[in-house]
Amino acid sequence: MTLTATGGAPSARLTGAAYQQGLMHGRAFADLVRMNIDDMHHGIKYLADRGRTYNYVDIAKRSYRYALTCRPDMDDELHGIAAGSGVEFDDILLHNFPVYVMGSLLPMECTQVLVPGTLSSDGQTRLAKTRDVKVDTMRNVLLHRELADGRETIEATLAGSITMIGSALNSDGVMLSTSGIWSRRTVIDFDRADAAWLGSTLDPVIQQARTVDDAERLLRAEPRLTNLNVVASDATGAAAALEITPYEIYRHDSESGI
Repeated sequence: MTLTATGGAPSARLTGAAYQQGLMHGRAFADLVRMNIDDMHHGIKYLADRGRTYNYVDIAKRSYRYALTCRPDMDDELHGIAAGSGVEFDDILLHNFPVYVMGSLLPMECTQVLVPGTLSSDGQTRLAKTRDVKVDTMRNVLLHRELADGRETIEATLAGSITMIGSALNSDGVMLSTSGIWSRRTVIDFDRADAAWLGSTLDPVIQQARTVDDAERLLRAEPRLTNLNVVASDATGAAAALEITPYEIYRHDSESGI
């Protein structure tokens, strides 16, 4: 399957090794990356003014060191984004390991709707997602990647970020979308940051999965600190909602296709 990125969001095609893809990402969206970083610092100050004084850098760097044991080429890609956008690497790191978002404990829950080809007018599966976050002014982009094995992905994500993917599709027909579930009662064990992702990340999942079962298996293998809801579908017509907690995943297969 050959993929095409369409629609109103800015998009870029990324090719080559990890650093080159990051460099292309940073150059294509340099202005948007800088605006997102400015918003990030505004968010951190907003929380600090209200008494939430997390050690953002320490937590992010500890989680980053763990992430590199799972995906060593992430270091090259993030340095490429920094070089391409002209943004300091430490800011790109904080943007990709966003303690300031998860630490805010604001009620967050995006909306996801999946309609399979059996119910759509043209036989095509539709997976839709919104970012239902009142304080979210971050700029979103589409990354169209060519992978080393010849497969492709399209990721809807924040400019400058590869870990906060909102939705994604690969050339095997797997589609994923996410909803962050962080309420005021959410307890995040940041002491585990050196042994887990801050939250489940779709980047390695969409690059490897060929079925919904693959996606579930890959997500189960990711230690994480926070909750997430994922909706997944594949080319066979299988679809499921995955309710992810820091220690378990609960799968709910689609009912009547939705």
